[in-house]
Amino acid sequence: MNPPDGTEQRDDFEIGAEDASGIPVIFIDPNELDPNDPAASKAILRERIDSQLPGGSVAFSLSKLVEESLEFGPFVKRFELNGRAYCLMNKPSVSLDKKDEIAFMRSGADEENLKPAPGDDGIWRQGSGYHEGHHCNQIFNVAAAMDPRTEGPLVLSLEAEADRAALDYLSKLGAGDVVQAWKDYRALGLTGAHPSHATSALVDDHGAIEPDADRYRMAESAEDVMVSDVGRALDLSYEESENMMKDEPHRFAAEVEALVNAGMYDRILMRKEYLQNYVDAVRRQIMPEPAAGAPGIEQGATGDQMRIGAVSAPAYFAGRAAGAIPQEPPARPAEPSSRSSQSPEIPSP
Repeated sequence: MNPPDGTEQRDDFEIGAEDASGIPVIFIDPNELDPNDPAASKAILRERIDSQLPGGSVAFSLSKLVEESLEFGPFVKRFELNGRAYCLMNKPSVSLDKKDEIAFMRSGADEENLKPAPGDDGIWRQGSGYHEGHHCNQIFNVAAAMDPRTEGPLVLSLEAEADRAALDYLSKLGAGDVVQAWKDYRALGLTGAHPSHATSALVDDHGAIEPDADRYRMAESAEDVMVSDVGRALDLSYEESENMMKDEPHRFAAEVEALVNAGMYDRILMRKEYLQNYVDAVRRQIMPEPAAGAPGIEQGATGDQMRIGAVSAPAYFAGRAAGAIPQEPPARPAEPSSRSSQSPEIPSP
């Protein structure tokens, strides 16, 4: 929503956001704020909001909003003023407005391992703006977003809806290579980003995306499942398998695919889809590592030929089905999230 005099030119992010949002958008920009001068930053936010919506700044605690704008990435807050709905949107900082920066944030992969993102910076900013703009349209149970038992599944469903909308938008703009890379970055995020943004197995489904605790658990446990199962298959410790995932992502992905092809996950099709998406994303988006001569799971091996740890594949699968082998690996201590929710209303991207 531009100032009343109409003099301000919209940037790519704002174009995408306003194309998506069904209500007026009020933009704030963390790049205008000074973390060392809260008073001046409050004054800047007040002027910025009120120039777009006269009196709109009274709807917010400006001190808190300064902190949120500087600390978090793009986010939105729906609010009402004089009986009308509006959407406050925090724009990307300068460290998150280039395509490769967006790719790194979405994938959680090491920057030096990612291939250059397709497209140009502008189309990525526009798509990101559309994703955030779609969040402006989402109305949901705020109590569920505040409850640790339901927050993850709810946020995953909201993120999947916003991703799907943004990808449809980018497809109509002819940016098919960007669409594929976006999906791949979400798939790579199974091992680096928060599970509430692991949308890769959901965005091609055009039905309603409802909160689903089992689906969230699939995303949340995907990394542990891969690391544990590859470790068992190759007689590696958890740490050794995890190091392979980080240091030799293509080799690790090949071992995961061998397990997928051997039928390891046929009973849980969503898990199978998540893991195959991860494998495909590694091949498309991660720089190849030098060839390694270490033995692995033989591609094309039949179930009778392949061994999982010390037992044959059929015996291993039978043990899992009978409950003799845990269906899920032991949970590791949770690592601090690099991202946190800026508000209960709408999660960050």
